[in-house]
Amino acid sequence: MSPTRVASGLLARALLACGLLVAAATPACADPAKAEAASVLAAVDRFRRAEYPGKPALLAPLEAVVCNDAAVCAAKEACVAHAQPLVQAITMKSDVERRLGDADAAGMDLETRAAMLAKLDEASHLLDKGRAAQGACDQKTLELKMKYRF
Repeated sequence: MSPTRVASGLLARALLACGLLVAAATPACADPAKAEAASVLAAVDRFRRAEYPGKPALLAPLEAVVCNDAAVCAAKEACVAHAQPLVQAITMKSDVERRLGDADAAGMDLETRAAMLAKLDEASHLLDKGRAAQGACDQKTLELKMKYRF
């Protein structure tokens, strides 16, 4: 047998073996809902692992995850309902801190200071709202993990 023919036979077997490995390693490709679930779970995990200052940048990617499966969409909606108020609170608190840190903050009138305190109070309520919604997000993501064995 010629060396070219042996090499092409080995290449064909290697490609077949790689194809089988890829197919076995990516079962999510066979089930679009499982792939959607993996995307939602990854976005939620990134959001949760981020420090507070980094969370606002991770809300849009979570909201942008495409879902068609009802269970996946329910998990996404529950987790967005948890993330949105947290991001709003973080953004408000950062804005107040920035404004109070300005050089002109010492000369702020009482009305402006009262508005800042009201903004911090609203941020606190939003944090509470986000934390209260965390349980539903946890439940829905757990259901996805169990359903798709992640």
